[in-house]
Amino acid sequence: MSLFFAFLCTKALGGSPDILDSRPLEFYHLRILKLSGRSSRDSLRTIFYMLKISPNIKALYLSLGPQDSSDPVCPFYHELNSEDIQALPCCMIYHLKFVKIKYLRGSVNELKLLASLLKHAMVLEKVMLYSLCINKNFIEGKKKEMEKFCEMLLTFPRASRNAVIKYSVTPCFPKK
Repeated sequence: MSLFFAFLCTKALGGSPDILDSRPLEFYHLRILKLSGRSSRDSLRTIFYMLKISPNIKALYLSLGPQDSSDPVCPFYHELNSEDIQALPCCMIYHLKFVKIKYLRGSVNELKLLASLLKHAMVLEKVMLYSLCINKNFIEGKKKEMEKFCEMLLTFPRASRNAVIKYSVTPCFPKK
């Protein structure tokens, strides 16, 4: 029941968890959190809010959908600095061990999300990142882009020294 409510809460908030600050919710029994959405700034705030009110989450599954045109992709990640990461709303995450993100594009907001999770997840063991490439001419370029994205992730501070980051680029070519 609480997971369904968490889903409704995320939908209703539309990325604006400030509405509920006056009535704090807590999902103590929630162990697995599955969310679908975007990697927009508002969506990140909602994800962090859900983590904050669910202190015993062990696994986080994210399926990122269509991106906003204002959400720059990885070539612009040089605009990101440590102050941006520090400014993200989050708290220490004591039980999160596993993160899986599907449809990763390598955007600045995705980098911010992952950097913040690495910084705050005390017992994180594994991060699995999955990206799609829909054009066979660009598969090698997409693999290099994801490799750079993961290398950048490794430069951020981590609460868990045991966290392993793995990524995969899956070709998804439309049939003719």
